Amino acid sequence: MSGLISDILRNAQSLAYHGRAVEVAGHNLANQNDPTYSRQRLALKEALNIDSRFGTHPGGVTSFGREHARSYILDRQILHGQGEVAYAEAHRDVRDELQIALGEEIDRQSSTSSLDTTPDSDTVEGSLSKAIDEFFNAFQELSSSPTDAAQKQVLYQKAELLTTRFNLVDERIENVRSNLQDKLADEISKVEDLVEEIAELNERIQKLEYKKRGLAVDLRDERQAAIEELGGLISLEMIQLSDSVMGISAKTDDGQEVVLVDINGAAGGFVNEDGTLSFDPRKGSIAGLQDAEASIDKLKNENIDPLAAQLIAAVNLAYNPDGAAEGNFFNADTPNAAGIALDANLAPENIRVSQSEYAGGNDIAFGVAQLAQYEFSTTGGDTIDGTFIEFIANTAARVGQDLRTAEADLEMHTIAENRIIQDRQEMGSVNIDEEVTDLLRYQRAFQASSKVINTLDSMLELVVTGLIR
Repeated sequence: MSGLISDILRNAQSLAYHGRAVEVAGHNLANQNDPTYSRQRLALKEALNIDSRFGTHPGGVTSFGREHARSYILDRQILHGQGEVAYAEAHRDVRDELQIALGEEIDRQSSTSSLDTTPDSDTVEGSLSKAIDEFFNAFQELSSSPTDAAQKQVLYQKAELLTTRFNLVDERIENVRSNLQDKLADEISKVEDLVEEIAELNERIQKLEYKKRGLAVDLRDERQAAIEELGGLISLEMIQLSDSVMGISAKTDDGQEVVLVDINGAAGGFVNEDGTLSFDPRKGSIAGLQDAEASIDKLKNENIDPLAAQLIAAVNLAYNPDGAAEGNFFNADTPNAAGIALDANLAPENIRVSQSEYAGGNDIAFGVAQLAQYEFSTTGGDTIDGTFIEFIANTAARVGQDLRTAEADLEMHTIAENRIIQDRQEMGSVNIDEEVTDLLRYQRAFQASSKVINTLDSMLELVVTGLIR
């Protein structure tokens, strides 16, 4: 009878093991489409001896938790790669928005210096280059018909359109900056939330696995997902502080490390009172946004504003060669893209065409029209190099080249990251065929153990009944 009881107890252990194995296989299948999930397996071990009133019996098999198909090395590599990808993606997005804000599609490195020979395909309808083109063409038309009041009205409209285009481009660029700053503030707030979440998950994992390993594998997946999300915001280093606690630190631009989560939980003081980070992250989307803001300043300070300033100065000089206090074409007090405007005293009917009293004089209108072909030079004291059309073309080409470079960088880092992600997926992803096979296998084993227990129970009942008789 002692042997029967021992067999029943051992098969009961096997029954419990197979039941848990079925549960794990079903859990794997339920999470097959979750990219943050890693395949789980029951950790099998020999059960301890069974003590009963009939003596000590050898144990069967049992589990001591769940094994996790996850590699610490691959997780670290992916974490590093995500910082690079997020940094490049932030650069790409800002440059893409700047190209849209500029509104130019001029691809040539240099344009013709003559408006008469500028192909229509080189200037885009509604663009700043088109507005400049039409403005000087209107002056050219006026020089041909200096007494035509209708042509003066057309010129005035084209001049208003030009100032509006400059204002609009500046507004769009500033909107890019505003969107960047809003996104930056949002992502910094996410940093705080994710650090707290990781510290909390460390604590929960430590509590669950205090006595038995493998009870918190789902929480480990959740923690790794949070760490990788944080790694997309700022470049991180993860350190295994204990079997249950993962420490993280931010890698700064100057090569230092700032501890964010340690053995005691979340560290504080890494976000200033004004909502900015107290350190400069080396990579990640936050570093990408911070660095990309320099491209906004460059486009404004080195391209759009100098272009507006040169246009205002050159046109005013040609239109008002005597320097009369109230004789300018553009308002000289605001020589930038945001402030460019027509002179307050300018009206269609009082647009000057010539300095002479001769009715057919056109020297002023002709002189302004000729500015379209004039080659400016910064070495000569100008604010731009080349003609107006050449300068805006080169600006558009540079912005486009910066975007293509950012796209190439993003593609390079994405390919490298995808390769590591693929390695991790091969290691830890759920194979449906394998899991279904395990599910059927453990179900059959569960059923077999149940039948063995029923048989042993019947035999035990016969033995007990015989003894009673």
